[in-house]
Amino acid sequence: MPSFVNHSKKKAIITNYKVMYSMLKKQKQWKKSKNWLVKLFPYKRFGLVRNPYDRSASFYFDKLHKSLDDSDYFVRSQRIFFPVLGLEKASAKEKYTALKAIDFNQFIELLPEIYDKNRHLHPQHWVFEPMKIKRFLQIEKEKDQQLMQDELDIDLKIKANVTQKDDLPWKPESRKIVNEIYKKDFDEYGYKIIT
Repeated sequence: MPSFVNHSKKKAIITNYKVMYSMLKKQKQWKKSKNWLVKLFPYKRFGLVRNPYDRSASFYFDKLHKSLDDSDYFVRSQRIFFPVLGLEKASAKEKYTALKAIDFNQFIELLPEIYDKNRHLHPQHWVFEPMKIKRFLQIEKEKDQQLMQDELDIDLKIKANVTQKDDLPWKPESRKIVNEIYKKDFDEYGYKIIT
């Protein structure tokens, strides 16, 4: 779980992978920190949260497909699929072909078998519960974005990853899977469940 501190403002941000992590790494005033150390600072703590549907789509585009090429190198976010697809002993070409063929809804169907194996997919509450955060900011909300800029001095113009914004063909079964895995995130952070 990534944490960042701004010592001059005496503030800490706790986030999750796929929730502004790459952007925060590019902010000079925010320094990455160890969670146990953040707990020692008497700083005001903010948790950044993201809609679970958007996080799922972002993983699909940015972690599964974006860096996928036909080389023999696969990132951890891609390798987690090998056991569930029976690809551990497959050639690099077979792995590439199989991963490239996964469409969005197939990815969601595989989510119950992989979400606990990669921190980009972990439910957000797993990250926040040990940190005892009192204030959560939804990264999609304008008023929370304004607070990020004004109070936390985050430059939201600095973009690290830009997730493809195509309309995704969500099937009702796919929504149900995401709703079940991330139910506590929907409930605790104020996101609407779509059925």
